Amino acid sequence: MCTLQKLQVFLCSIQVFNMTKKRGRALIINNMNFVKRPDLCRKGSDVDVENMSAMLKTLRFDVVTHTDLKAEVFVAAA
Repeated sequence: MCTLQKLQVFLCSIQVFNMTKKRGRALIINNMNFVKRPDLCRKGSDVDVENMSAMLKTLRFDVVTHTDLKAEVFVAAA
């Protein structure tokens, strides 16, 4: 059985979870630019954020997005 056939069998056999209520908050952190390592710039990650945000909103999450957070912000939140 090929991968596509396996996927179709899986999708037809699973039960669908009803997601009609608000689910809570989803946090997306998109660190795209790095001051000390510009060679690590993640061009196109903003498109990933848009797609992920749209999908989570469809699942009824409140989506909060932050871009290019510094390490200090993570340490302070811990």
